[in-house]
Parts: sequence; C-alpha cells; structure tokens
Amino acid sequence: MNVETIFSAIATLTWIAAFVTIGIVIARASRGRETKGATWYILGMLGLALLMTVISAGLVFVQPTERGVVISALDDGVREDALDPGLHWIVPFLENAVMYPISRQTYTMSIAVQEGAIRGDDSVEARTSDGQIVKVDASVIFSIDPTRVVEQHIKWNGRYVDNLVRPVA
Repeated sequence: MNVETIFSAIATLTWIAAFVTIGIVIARASRGRETKGATWYILGMLGLALLMTVISAGLVFVQPTERGVVISALDDGVREDALDPGLHWIVPFLENAVMYPISRQTYTMSIAVQEGAIRGDDSVEARTSDGQIVKVDASVIFSIDPTRVVEQHIKWNGRYVDNLVRPVA
C-alpha cells in the first residue's frame, strides 16, 4: 500500500464521518435536544474532508517499474518531463498522471485460440521462397524507453501495443 492510497482512504472515511455527524445533529435537533457547538464541529469535519480529498487528488506514487506522464490543463496539455519513481505532487483536479510500464513486456502472436494477446488466430503469415504460406507463432519482447515516455504518449497515447509493436513485428 502506498501513501496515495492511504490519503484516499482517509479522505473517504472523513467524508463518511462528516455525513454521519450531520445525521446525528439533525436527529438530535428533531428531538429537541441541544446542538450547541455542532455547527463548528460539522464545518471542521467538512473542511478536513475537503483538505484530505485535495491532498489525495494531488499525490501520485510512481512504482520503480513505471514512468508517469502528467496530462495538464496548465502546461500545453502535457508536462515536458515524465515522473520518475517515487512520490510526486500534481495540481489537484487540473492534472492527472498516466502510468506507462518501462519493464520488459511480451507480446505473443499465436495460431492457438487460447494463446496470445488476441483470441483466435493471431499468427504471423509469411510466404516462403517457393510461394507457400506458412503461419509462424512469435513472441516479441519489448520495453518503452524511460527517457522517451512523454514522446511515446504524445504519438501513441496508450495504443503502442496494437498500433506499433504488432505491426512492426
């Protein structure tokens, strides 16, 4: 579990506590009981819930096997530099991070129905020197260059496996 998830859980619990508090105050008021000081308590709970929501929306944790591309409403659509591994702060609600794996990935093309990235016959067709068609099962091992993640996102936007790796293979 990472810090981002913890803050998100705390924000959710704080909102629940704020609404439960509002419900208790309404129930007490409807029975004619005293609710002195409840307004400040409710405002404090709502303020804390809002603060925790903003913090959880701004924190991004990047795993060591990933790089993050920040989509921004502030910086020409995308930040120039990718997020390296670790904890980062982005502008809440105006930016979001898209994670890309930089570790080695395998794309398999196979004639067998249950194998490969696509169901059914996904094998590579090739023609021999004497004109016969052969179907070849193949696996391609690839990875995204960590220094070019932003460029890859701009060009392929997450479609690099279907639109780049498979056709090139």
